[in-house]
Amino acid sequence: MMRKFLIYVLFIAGSSWALSSVIAWSFETLFLAKTESQVNYKLSRFYDFNDDVLFLGSSRAEQSFMVDTIFKGDHAYNYGLVGTGNWLWPKLLEDAVANDKPELILINVDPDSLDHGTEWNMSYYLDVPHHSTVFSALKFTTRRRIRFFPFKYFGQYIELFRTGIKQWKNSTSYDNKGTNISIKPPNPASFFNQDMAKDSVLLCKEDDLQILSEILLKNNQDMVVFIKLPSYQEKGYKIFFNQLEHRLEGVAFTYFLDYTGELSNKSNWNDHLHLNLDGATKFSKMLRRDLQLAADSNLIHIPSSVQFHSFN
Repeated sequence: MMRKFLIYVLFIAGSSWALSSVIAWSFETLFLAKTESQVNYKLSRFYDFNDDVLFLGSSRAEQSFMVDTIFKGDHAYNYGLVGTGNWLWPKLLEDAVANDKPELILINVDPDSLDHGTEWNMSYYLDVPHHSTVFSALKFTTRRRIRFFPFKYFGQYIELFRTGIKQWKNSTSYDNKGTNISIKPPNPASFFNQDMAKDSVLLCKEDDLQILSEILLKNNQDMVVFIKLPSYQEKGYKIFFNQLEHRLEGVAFTYFLDYTGELSNKSNWNDHLHLNLDGATKFSKMLRRDLQLAADSNLIHIPSSVQFHSFN
């Protein structure tokens, strides 16, 4: 009797699993096409490796680099992700270097050291290839939950509704090619958090710098530009950025741009660390100018398909 009961239970469980698989697959096929509004879109797009210019970094990258202000065409994209700090971009850099495709990679280096930042949002990684550096670096619990079939699709069910709402009513931000900048009036209280204004004075662990150096020493075709973005009323500390520049001195295909002290007027900022739309536009024009000058001086090389927007 017990054996028959177990067989019955297993049959019901197996049938339910198979039916849910069919329903979930049908739902994904019909309704879950990739759109830029989905949380997991950026990393899904990244691993297609179709872009010639990659912007990497945290929320500061997402809210500072206006792609269409800097480059022409459709093969440049902003892969900055909120909350990831300096945790994610070294892993993405390693995967980009290994893809055998020449790219221009521009990286926002956050003030703190390389261990600053987290995975932040599990939904970012739903479609990340399991053989990638990024997936391997995720916490075991995160990898397990991503592999678990129901989580992936239930997570995307929720994402479908969030995406729909965002697409139907997107009146609070500038959203284009991965760049997302709030256009709401800033909260005055956000300018009183002085801890956000100053750069970290902590040195990065040598082991982390060594890993990054080894990644870049394997690179023989991607141009990697490290960028220190400005902050509002920053204290001028640049210890980590300077340490990074010194550690990578002489490594081929690397270049550094430092914008400390730029755009100091409060009218350019949403808070101490994030530019508003006007500030991001000004900064992107500055970056375009400096990249163009560096390219003209043979300090950096860019893929032949990449074109800068003209100065205005």
